Amino acid sequence: MDTVVERILAHGSIPVLSTLPPNLIDAEHAEAVFERNRVLLQLADKRRIPVWNYWRALRDLLNQGMSPDGLHPSICCPDGGTAVFTAEGLQHGFSMRNLTALLVLDEVYSVVLSETFQE
Repeated sequence: MDTVVERILAHGSIPVLSTLPPNLIDAEHAEAVFERNRVLLQLADKRRIPVWNYWRALRDLLNQGMSPDGLHPSICCPDGGTAVFTAEGLQHGFSMRNLTALLVLDEVYSVVLSETFQE
């Protein structure tokens, strides 16, 4: 992962690391996600690059925003909506994923744009 980040930075782009969503299949899978997320957060801190903490965004949702299989984010509504940004929709993992992704990209854009105008 460090090599990937290095290459992205070398090309003048800004990488945004994303944590993994919970894996509720069993304790072993949950621990593996926790460990991978820890490594990603350390890398982001070391390289001073943005993080989209998707895991954190899901932690307070019903079933941690995961579907009954414990592996996939939950979906709102019978039509399978994944961008339902209502109070009800944001209780589901896919809608929360899409909203928080947009928020992170907006924040990165705002910071980059503000730094561009300060130069």
